[in-house]
Amino acid sequence: PLIFLQFRGFFELQTWHHLVPLFNVALLMDALLKGSASPLQAGLTWGSTLVYAGLALLVAVRVFSREEVVFRN
Repeated sequence: PLIFLQFRGFFELQTWHHLVPLFNVALLMDALLKGSASPLQAGLTWGSTLVYAGLALLVAVRVFSREEVVFRN
């Protein structure tokens, strides 16, 4: 996804771009450095990142709650 950041001048950025993992953080960092970040962009980026982290944590808890995964023989 970060490769697309170099082509951002060729397409119009949409609101949903701030929901794409990794790409959204790069977009927000770019906007913050340029001083053009909006609260909506920051909120979408932070919110979606928290949701993705929560889902990853939930999957990790479910996978590692089984003993055969933790104690392989």
